[in-house]
Amino acid sequence: MLSTLFISLHSHANDEDYQSKEYWQTLADRIKEDPNLVIEKALSLQQKFTQEHQSYNELQAMAVLSSALVATSQFDHAETVINEGLARVDKEGSSMLKMRFLREQILLTHERGQWQQVIILSSHALVLAEQENMPQMIAHFLHNRSRGLRASSQNQQALADMLAAYQIAKAHDMRLILAEIVNSIALVHQNLGQFDEAIHYFKEALTFIDSDKDKFGTSILLYNIGTLYIHKQDLAQAKEYLQQSLALSLTLNDEIGIAYVHSQLATIAYNTGDYQRALNHIEQSLPVFEQAKIYQSITLGKLNLAKVTLAQGDHQTALNMLLALENDIANLNNDTHSKGYLLALARSYQKSRLFQQASEQYEAAIAHIEQTASKNNKESLQKIQTQMNIQHEQQKTELLKKENELQKQRIAQQDLRQKLVYLVASTVVALILVILVILFQQIRSRRKFIRLALSDELTGAPNRRNIREKGAVMFSQAKTNATELAVAVIDLDNFKTINDNFGHEAGDNVLKAFYQSCKQSIRASDNIGRIGGEEWLLIMPAASEQNITDAFKRIRQTLSQQQIAGVPSTHPVTFSMGAAAIKPDDKKLDDMIRRADSAVYKAKAQGRDQLTLAAI
Repeated sequence: MLSTLFISLHSHANDEDYQSKEYWQTLADRIKEDPNLVIEKALSLQQKFTQEHQSYNELQAMAVLSSALVATSQFDHAETVINEGLARVDKEGSSMLKMRFLREQILLTHERGQWQQVIILSSHALVLAEQENMPQMIAHFLHNRSRGLRASSQNQQALADMLAAYQIAKAHDMRLILAEIVNSIALVHQNLGQFDEAIHYFKEALTFIDSDKDKFGTSILLYNIGTLYIHKQDLAQAKEYLQQSLALSLTLNDEIGIAYVHSQLATIAYNTGDYQRALNHIEQSLPVFEQAKIYQSITLGKLNLAKVTLAQGDHQTALNMLLALENDIANLNNDTHSKGYLLALARSYQKSRLFQQASEQYEAAIAHIEQTASKNNKESLQKIQTQMNIQHEQQKTELLKKENELQKQRIAQQDLRQKLVYLVASTVVALILVILVILFQQIRSRRKFIRLALSDELTGAPNRRNIREKGAVMFSQAKTNATELAVAVIDLDNFKTINDNFGHEAGDNVLKAFYQSCKQSIRASDNIGRIGGEEWLLIMPAASEQNITDAFKRIRQTLSQQQIAGVPSTHPVTFSMGAAAIKPDDKKLDDMIRRADSAVYKAKAQGRDQLTLAAI
């Protein structure tokens, strides 16, 4: 039926039809039924209007296209379309079109788990919508901001935005927005541990949508209900709702939705002791999250993988995995995930026979639960704390037992040493050598672990945590000494195309070659690190605008001379770079990084393979 509609629109619509709001709204509404057909139609219309130099209609097609791309999790393509649309829309003087591109930009940022950026973008868009008196967009942006606040555990502020959006949507009979808002209210109750209330609101949200026409929305609500039943330990109900969500996601070919369901089915399998099935579900979800750069889900997927690894008996590997996640868990700023991480780390230390560290982690988990309960005014604190204290006391008891066993072993060893006094000196020397070898191996292993924890495994470059720590130190020094400092965000151009056309091994070779080119081209005082995917962060102390420009040119020249295995010489590897200099009102390194990030987006929108300097 949808393809028939497209044929009808293509065959009979005239210029007047394209100018009508109804035409574009009808096309946008079809995203919920078959987004891939909408993408095909929108691309066709964009090409048509580009050839006919109808700029306004071309932007209309781009707005619909960006919405469909976000719905199908094609985030990189969506980002390109949105940035181009925002760069051109002001010339057309259409406030509504600008709002639509802003809305999709916020949704894209939300899908990538960049909560603070969601709050900032939504606040900016909200001001514009209020100036233009657009109730529907005001409701959208209030709701979007509330989602960022909720994800940042700012529940009271989130609830205030939701209620304001709810009143506007109710007054203007915006049923779809009402469904989304009621869904978000349910999520706030979920964050507060009020699972029955959350399930009630999710089921209410289902009544606002047509499940036959909005399969995407229905699948999300079913997923949320299934997740809540997991929290209630009603695993049979949870599995039933998740299977319904999975069936819809498979029908829609929604890879992200499918991955989300598998991540929760992994939790059910883990809770029922079916660790191999849990591992299978994680393997079907984690690569999808990594490809889509959904950082929160990547972190939680790795946390679940560590738990399964621990349950399967590989205690040391699980411990290493958990320690490597410490910074990522902190960045989530989520009380529930932090508690789960602390408990998993405590159990991992316990299984690795590091009883003192295990006891400390149990105490940290108890303290975290107390703080969370105080903030959210939970009445279940006493029960939870009692359970944790029991675990803590059990851990102390086990520690005492182990110490007694060790004491008995020491006594036995002392008796044995007295019996072996007569051994020749050569035996003593041999024993000392063995001990020295063991100590040397332990020291070397510890150094290797520290190096791996601070380095990117693929390229050997400083990882996100390492380069940001170095940048924070340089930022503090620059502020104290009133000296210059520059940061640059670098993004390899069309990196996904390289992976798709030449394979992931060629993509890995590109990343390695780029890091080597940077090391050969930057100053000794500069530092560069990989912060994720194809993104890099360059810190340049005492750097002028000319220093930044020179660094960009040197890196580009060195990279162009590299012969990269797997990548034909006819396919040049380029990058875009956005740089920002320190300003008097900068409070932290992130202030500079945000400006540099905006500058690199501008460089990409202007054609890539170039440097853009943020305004001072």
